[in-house]
Amino acid sequence: MTEVTNMLIKNAPDAAGQTLTWSRVQPIGVSMKEHFQSFLFTLEQGRRLVYDRTRRFAPNWILIASDILPVLSMIDGFVAAPAGNINGPYFAGTV
Repeated sequence: MTEVTNMLIKNAPDAAGQTLTWSRVQPIGVSMKEHFQSFLFTLEQGRRLVYDRTRRFAPNWILIASDILPVLSMIDGFVAAPAGNINGPYFAGTV
């Protein structure tokens, strides 16, 4: 699993060198809930980039850092997977 994960990270930027970013820093005047909901827009941009690059595929899962889990918990529609023994990469839930 680690080999696959490392390959995905290495190949994350698209052919034009674009890398999507989203900051956990809350903009002034935007509620935390609204800001965390904006993470979904970044996910959709990523899906579009993959489709535009392949003209064939749209991703149906993502690899995230553990510090994004609190963000996911604030997103409408996120359903957390049952917590179990966590040892390395695991399934966090679905959006």
